[in-house]
Amino acid sequence: IRLEMMDGFDARLGARLIARAQESFAKRAANGMFLMEGLKGTPGIRVPVFSAQERPCFNRLPVVFERADMLAKAEQELSRQGIESARMYQRPLHHMFDLGYKHEDFPEACFLAEHLLTLPVHPECSRSQLERMIEAVKRWA
Repeated sequence: IRLEMMDGFDARLGARLIARAQESFAKRAANGMFLMEGLKGTPGIRVPVFSAQERPCFNRLPVVFERADMLAKAEQELSRQGIESARMYQRPLHHMFDLGYKHEDFPEACFLAEHLLTLPVHPECSRSQLERMIEAVKRWA
């Protein structure tokens, strides 16, 4: 349905919801880019890299730790500060279900399950929270 085909109230409501969604997407992108810039080049972690032509859509920011024990310490520190990080994949799929693969198959999936931590980028994240996320990850990278 196009907004022009709706009656006045529905069209105004739809236009407002679209505008709010765009604001939310823009805030997520700004928060994600702020975290990426703050963490870029930190030894012991990897963050995504995008070309100038790419415009990422952020749900969460993935951070890959080289050492799983450092990930656990960063996760604990973030939790103590009231910041909800997430592991996303506790185990790779071929460890959760009998898919006919060996336990050691898919070493990259196994590595990510043990080393990936995601950080929130939602619009309610304050600049202070983003800065504390950067500090916590850098401290334990």
